Amino acid sequence: MLKHKAWRLNPVVNLHWLELCDKNGNRLIFNEASGKTHVVSELCSEVLNFFQCRMLDDQQILDRLLDMYDIDEEELSIYVDNMLINLDELGLIEPCQ
Repeated sequence: MLKHKAWRLNPVVNLHWLELCDKNGNRLIFNEASGKTHVVSELCSEVLNFFQCRMLDDQQILDRLLDMYDIDEEELSIYVDNMLINLDELGLIEPCQ
């Protein structure tokens, strides 16, 4: 599923992590640039944190998550693929050339 596309945090995004977390590990993030608040999963939160340091491709993201969590690789691959598409549509991340 993964295409080894490189991604980075959208440079106009200014995320503020709210210290609210529900029983499922979902977190709230506020994007100052858009004025929107988003609810993200624990995995999504980890991925957005990865991008704070550098750009990563799909496989690097998957490998990092597999090192952190005991999750089936095929299921996680599908989840990551969909999550990256959603984050891109929200304007939080963007593909790198």
